[in-house]
Amino acid sequence: MTTNILSSKNQENDQKIHDTALKQLELQEKEFSVNQKLIKEEAREDDKMLIEKIKTIASLLTDSQVDEEKSVFGGETQYRPIFNEQQQEELRALALQLANQLVKASSK
Repeated sequence: MTTNILSSKNQENDQKIHDTALKQLELQEKEFSVNQKLIKEEAREDDKMLIEKIKTIASLLTDSQVDEEKSVFGGETQYRPIFNEQQQEELRALALQLANQLVKASSK
Protein backbone atom coordinates (compact mmCIF):
# COMPACT_ATOMS: atom_id res chain seq x y z
CA MET A 1 0.00 0.00 0.00
CA THR A 2 2.75 2.45 0.91
CA THR A 3 4.48 1.54 -2.32
CA ASN A 4 1.36 2.55 -4.26
CA ILE A 5 1.15 5.86 -2.38
CA LEU A 6 4.84 6.60 -3.03
CA SER A 7 4.48 5.59 -6.64
CA SER A 8 1.44 7.83 -7.00
CA LYS A 9 3.28 10.77 -5.42
CA ASN A 10 6.28 10.19 -7.69
CA GLN A 11 3.98 10.22 -10.71
CA GLU A 12 2.38 13.46 -9.50
CA ASN A 13 5.80 15.04 -8.99
CA ASP A 14 6.94 13.83 -12.39
CA GLN A 15 3.79 15.27 -13.95
CA LYS A 16 4.35 18.63 -12.21
CA ILE A 17 7.95 18.73 -13.42
CA HIS A 18 6.81 17.82 -16.91
CA ASP A 19 4.08 20.52 -16.88
CA THR A 20 6.54 23.13 -15.61
CA ALA A 21 9.08 22.24 -18.31
CA LEU A 22 6.36 22.37 -20.95
CA LYS A 23 5.24 25.82 -19.78
CA GLN A 24 8.83 27.05 -19.90
CA LEU A 25 9.20 25.78 -23.46
CA GLU A 26 5.95 27.47 -24.47
CA LEU A 27 7.15 30.76 -22.96
CA GLN A 28 10.49 30.46 -24.76
CA GLU A 29 8.66 29.78 -28.03
CA LYS A 30 6.46 32.86 -27.56
CA GLU A 31 9.49 35.00 -26.67
CA PHE A 32 11.32 33.74 -29.75
CA SER A 33 8.29 34.47 -31.92
CA VAL A 34 8.00 38.01 -30.56
CA ASN A 35 11.72 38.59 -31.12
CA GLN A 36 11.45 37.35 -34.70
CA LYS A 37 8.55 39.72 -35.35
CA LEU A 38 10.53 42.64 -33.92
CA ILE A 39 13.53 41.78 -36.07
CA LYS A 40 11.35 41.61 -39.19
CA GLU A 41 9.66 44.89 -38.30
CA GLU A 42 13.04 46.58 -37.80
CA ALA A 43 14.21 45.21 -41.14
CA ARG A 44 11.11 46.61 -42.84
CA GLU A 45 11.71 50.00 -41.22
CA ASP A 46 15.34 49.91 -42.40
CA ASP A 47 14.16 49.06 -45.92
CA LYS A 48 11.67 51.93 -45.84
CA MET A 49 14.41 54.30 -44.71
CA LEU A 50 16.72 53.17 -47.53
CA ILE A 51 13.92 53.63 -50.08
CA GLU A 52 13.21 57.14 -48.76
CA LYS A 53 16.89 58.04 -49.02
CA ILE A 54 17.02 56.78 -52.62
CA LYS A 55 13.86 58.74 -53.50
CA THR A 56 15.33 61.89 -51.95
CA ILE A 57 18.55 61.53 -53.90
CA ALA A 58 16.59 60.93 -57.12
CA SER A 59 14.56 64.04 -56.42
CA LEU A 60 17.71 66.08 -55.80
CA LEU A 61 19.18 64.87 -59.09
CA THR A 62 16.13 65.95 -61.07
CA ASP A 63 15.56 69.30 -59.34
CA SER A 64 16.70 72.47 -61.05
CA GLN A 65 16.91 76.15 -60.39
CA VAL A 66 16.62 79.29 -62.48
CA ASP A 67 19.83 80.08 -64.34
CA GLU A 68 20.01 83.82 -63.90
CA GLU A 69 22.90 84.15 -66.38
CA LYS A 70 20.87 82.70 -69.25
CA SER A 71 17.44 84.01 -68.29
CA VAL A 72 16.57 87.34 -69.84
CA PHE A 73 13.93 89.58 -68.31
CA GLY A 74 10.71 89.08 -70.25
CA GLY A 75 12.09 86.04 -72.06
CA GLU A 76 11.79 82.34 -71.47
CA THR A 77 13.21 81.25 -68.12
CA GLN A 78 16.24 78.97 -68.37
CA TYR A 79 16.94 76.32 -65.75
CA ARG A 80 20.07 74.50 -64.65
CA PRO A 81 20.64 71.54 -62.32
CA ILE A 82 21.18 72.34 -58.67
CA PHE A 83 24.36 70.27 -58.48
CA ASN A 84 27.39 70.29 -60.77
CA GLU A 85 28.39 67.12 -62.62
CA GLN A 86 30.85 65.93 -59.96
CA GLN A 87 28.24 66.31 -57.22
CA GLN A 88 25.67 64.52 -59.38
CA GLU A 89 28.07 61.60 -59.86
CA GLU A 90 28.61 61.41 -56.10
CA LEU A 91 24.85 61.41 -55.50
CA ARG A 92 24.35 58.68 -58.12
CA ALA A 93 27.07 56.58 -56.48
CA LEU A 94 25.41 57.05 -53.11
CA ALA A 95 22.04 56.04 -54.55
CA LEU A 96 23.57 52.89 -56.05
CA GLN A 97 25.25 52.08 -52.75
CA LEU A 98 21.92 52.43 -50.92
CA ALA A 99 20.19 50.30 -53.58
CA ASN A 100 22.83 47.58 -53.09
CA GLN A 101 22.21 47.67 -49.33
CA LEU A 102 18.50 47.28 -49.98
CA VAL A 103 19.08 44.30 -52.27
CA LYS A 104 21.39 42.65 -49.73
CA ALA A 105 18.90 43.25 -46.92
CA SER A 106 16.02 41.79 -48.89
CA SER A 107 17.98 38.70 -49.89
CA LYS A 108 18.51 37.68 -46.25
